[in-house]
Amino acid sequence: MGKKWHITTLSILLSIGLLSCSGCSYHRVHSDDTSSAEETSSESETSGAHASDSTEASEGENKSVPTDQGNDYRMNLYLDTENHTIYGTITITIQNESEDDWRNLCFRDYSSIYTESASGYECDDAKITDITDIVDLRNNEKLSLTRSEDPSVVYVDLGMSLSAGDSMNLSFSFVSYVPETCSRYGYSIRDNGSQSYECYNLGNFYPILAVYTDSGWSTEPYIFMGECFNSVCSDYDVTVTAPSSYQVITSGVSLSKVTENDQSVWTSLAEDVRDFTMVIGEGFAVVSDEVDGITINSYYYSDDNEDESEWGAAALAAGVDSVTAYGDAFGKYPYAELNVCETYLDAGGMEYPNLVMISDSMVYNAGDYSYVQLVVAHEIGHQWFYGIVGNDPYNEAWLDESFASYCEYIYQDTFMSQKELDEIVDEGASGYISPINLAYDEFESDYDYYIGVYVNGQHFLYALRQAMGEDEFNAAISEYVEKYAFQIATEEDLLEIMNEHAIGNEEVEALMAEYLQE
Repeated sequence: MGKKWHITTLSILLSIGLLSCSGCSYHRVHSDDTSSAEETSSESETSGAHASDSTEASEGENKSVPTDQGNDYRMNLYLDTENHTIYGTITITIQNESEDDWRNLCFRDYSSIYTESASGYECDDAKITDITDIVDLRNNEKLSLTRSEDPSVVYVDLGMSLSAGDSMNLSFSFVSYVPETCSRYGYSIRDNGSQSYECYNLGNFYPILAVYTDSGWSTEPYIFMGECFNSVCSDYDVTVTAPSSYQVITSGVSLSKVTENDQSVWTSLAEDVRDFTMVIGEGFAVVSDEVDGITINSYYYSDDNEDESEWGAAALAAGVDSVTAYGDAFGKYPYAELNVCETYLDAGGMEYPNLVMISDSMVYNAGDYSYVQLVVAHEIGHQWFYGIVGNDPYNEAWLDESFASYCEYIYQDTFMSQKELDEIVDEGASGYISPINLAYDEFESDYDYYIGVYVNGQHFLYALRQAMGEDEFNAAISEYVEKYAFQIATEEDLLEIMNEHAIGNEEVEALMAEYLQE
């Protein structure tokens, strides 16, 4: 049972980072040139990418139904590799689609959470983000900010309220300080014995507008189990200047690369995504496939050894199989590209829109149907559950983490018999049932959170599939994805659809009573 035992162990351990801290045809393209964007030798213009008074919400629990609004971010960014900063200017078109007039705006500055003053994960060289030159472009008024006790919560006072249904443009400058080896946000230096390479993981590197709910701004604490990023789908038009030897891997699609002297300017466009993320570094190779019109890129370390090339091929194969299987089960992946990137991580993997980071610690576990492939499958599952359909990951984490863990079974189902898959499910059971639909702070410990959200949630969804039948279960989840695509869904939204597809099914009713706390 060796291979199956290892895969089950991976599902339990790597899916949250407890280690360290088919049917569609496609054309395979191999390339060692990591410049996927069109490269030119002269400057090019960046094309454009396609809002009653509120009060500060209390920080902590907020289970309100969100009011979805889409914003437009235009970023001009610079990576300073000497001072280890990412800085620049951001102009945001903000839509107030709530029923309230806004007297202030709330931004989440997650990169500041790594400072000593913040509770939780600390990095010695982390600093609070500098946010300056905040201007309301409706009247060119300079605005001030107030940083909460939680350094990731920043309020900007508006001199002129933003009325319900209206929009505004806001601009500001910022400098984010990138700490060394702080995993999903940090830089690392890799030495392969003959050369050193630097790489920046830039997850949550910029101040992003918080979600506004019917109770005010969402200010849940930042957590390091799974993820806690809660944001609406928006459009991003981004230029980033980096050393010409560095590869820029982003959410969305890279449109162009302009190189002058020792600097390159990359232009990227990402539409209808919850966040914009980058991995910028040296020493990458890439292999790519296309499946159902979607380009999947696997970026891996370009060290001249068999292990690294095996990693790249294994991650790519998992990407193709996952996108195909999940598309069949839930509906097609709606974006043009998906990037899988090997990099330094404390955890096994980390999901962001159109880009998943996979830990380089698993390079020796690569190969057909291996550790690295199952982690890739889990993180790509998040492209549907967190990415396409958003949720509040602090209060209702099971709506994305349980589904991403369940996606591992869908991936394994592409190469296992039903008997083998059932054995995997049985081996991975926690041994006891606990509620899966609790807020993070309602679990007694991080381990209980993990067992509830990842393990029991995974088995709950598989048991529902067995009770409803695969076709009916997939029909329900497909309807959920289609109805709430690019929105923020709640448990109530999901259960309403599930109950409609399982009317009179006593087994389904018993499962819900067993796993879900009212």
